[in-house]
Amino acid sequence: LRMLDNSFFNYDKDNNIKYLLDTLPIIEDWYQYSIVRANLTVMTWNDMATGLRALKIGYLINQLFRKENINLISEYYQDLLIKLAKIHLTELLSQRISLNNHGIFQAHGLVMLAWLLNDNNSVKYGLGHMHTLINQQFYTEGVHTENSDDYHWFIYKTFDSITKFEPYLNDTSIQKILK
Repeated sequence: LRMLDNSFFNYDKDNNIKYLLDTLPIIEDWYQYSIVRANLTVMTWNDMATGLRALKIGYLINQLFRKENINLISEYYQDLLIKLAKIHLTELLSQRISLNNHGIFQAHGLVMLAWLLNDNNSVKYGLGHMHTLINQQFYTEGVHTENSDDYHWFIYKTFDSITKFEPYLNDTSIQKILK
């Protein structure tokens, strides 16, 4: 669902809900093709693909289910987004969280969907994986374990952006590691 990124960018820039509403048929198409018709490939539930798709579904729920927007989407699409969130959360809970950059997106997708679905136990589970991933990604001196300047800043900026999301804000140990 990477083709949705431009719509998300435009929505963030202009706050025009049309950009998000235009993504719903694409989400439905993915659901019909992959879930209903079971056209599964080795990449359908790939660690990073699942995490990134979960984040896109979570983003749509977070934006479209706001009181000022909820009446703009049909009940069908509301139900579809919740169904996809539950399917992806179940899948992420059953996957082994990768101990690399893919795992960051798996764990964050899990935390986001669990938080949006009010599943506190799964939020805690995902946060536990984030702790492991952050500690595994950086040496105690604060340098990324890949020993690459570009990769260091990519991962640091990724964690810095992720941890601005509400479930992470009160997690002082994650904030401390990033500082």
